[in-house]
Amino acid sequence: MFTVYLIPYLTSEVGFAVSQVSLVLLAGPLSGLTVAPIMGVLSDRSGRRLGLFTTGCVAMAACQIILAWSRDLVDGNPAATKWVSAAAVYMGCISARASVVGYRAMAIDNIPPRQQPVFNLASGLMSASGAIITLVVGVVTPFFKAITVVCAILITLSIFPLWAVHKPPGVHRQAVDRGESDRFGAVSAILSVPRTLWDAARHLPPWINRTCKIQILSQYAWFPVSHYLSKYLQDSCMSITVALPQQASCYLAPSPDIECLSLLRRSFGLTKWKPDVATLGRGSEAVAPDVSARASVRVLLIAEVGAVLLQMTVVRLWDASSASTKPLRRFMDEDMVALRRVWALAFAALAVSTLAAVVFRASFPAAPICAASIMIISPLSVWVPFTIISYETAVVHEEKGGGQSTPRSSATLFSIHEMAITVGQGLAVLTSGLISLGIEHMDMGLSNTTAFLFAPAAVAAMVAALLC
Repeated sequence: MFTVYLIPYLTSEVGFAVSQVSLVLLAGPLSGLTVAPIMGVLSDRSGRRLGLFTTGCVAMAACQIILAWSRDLVDGNPAATKWVSAAAVYMGCISARASVVGYRAMAIDNIPPRQQPVFNLASGLMSASGAIITLVVGVVTPFFKAITVVCAILITLSIFPLWAVHKPPGVHRQAVDRGESDRFGAVSAILSVPRTLWDAARHLPPWINRTCKIQILSQYAWFPVSHYLSKYLQDSCMSITVALPQQASCYLAPSPDIECLSLLRRSFGLTKWKPDVATLGRGSEAVAPDVSARASVRVLLIAEVGAVLLQMTVVRLWDASSASTKPLRRFMDEDMVALRRVWALAFAALAVSTLAAVVFRASFPAAPICAASIMIISPLSVWVPFTIISYETAVVHEEKGGGQSTPRSSATLFSIHEMAITVGQGLAVLTSGLISLGIEHMDMGLSNTTAFLFAPAAVAAMVAALLC
């Protein structure tokens, strides 16, 4: 949920243009294509899963703190603030890849294949809980520094539960250390990463291969939506705060639209908004960000609660103790690929919601509904592919013996999946950058042009739904 606040912060506080933000967001795809494979292969060889996860979490928390205090670190220099912020985002993305690869590899190594769906459901619920906490903080205070401190604390605290149950894989690690104890062992291991990845990619299990291909389209669709959704809501809120007072001057006979908008404004706590506040430019954190961010965060918070309810429904349907749901779970266990049908439905819903967001971009009542529908279905886009990947990878690990002395490949296979994800993200960033650049150089007089970034996502979601 940290990305919800990232784009508004980079544009309003740091001073990046929307097209320049796309260059900063390239940090995610670049780290996935370069750093994640190296970390995955080295983790498989050394067996150091928890160390990789811990290092990634600590570094990610530190990068978030640096990002929030970037202006203070350079005494307010605008150019230096941009460079420090961009560097913090890049290093934060690299750290995030390290923690994700280590975390997923630990889960695959220690959880049987048939329990992978349950694990991914539980992991999704925990992530949603953290997202709700972050959004609640954003509702209470819109200050980016306060939100960053809470996020950094939560990331750091996530390390301790794994340390409490960790058992060092001594047998496997000793076998690796004896083979690479020479002085150039680390260098040769890094140089061997391309060949290891090539060999692993050539022998991917069929369903991992298919899922990785669909993930390219999935991330192409979800990346711009997830990163620009908060800005889309803020632009929608700003446009209505300017238009509403002018329309509301005819107070003797208010129209139904005005009454509806007034009700929505009261629902999201916008009763004290004024047009002069909404149109203020870059300034202190308490001006434009305070006005629009509170409304967008409230919408996203409501949607996140809906997403949690959806995940809890799936958990209930997966409950083995319920006689009515046993056939469903047995069906899913016997044919894991049946989950792709759920994935296809999620893509179809995403396509409809993003198209609606583009069409009704100037309607404040419609914008929160479109955003909420997108956020509610977002957990399915994570749970289904990660369940398929982790299940198939755990099967491969189990077929090799599944013990501590078994040569591991789970992090390598997961790194290939991460590379597929980042290919889609990279294409999405480039497309968003081109669209933003065109919008900045063309004065079309349209409101809430951020919605145009969602048009390619709708097309990609439609194609992905057909391929599932």
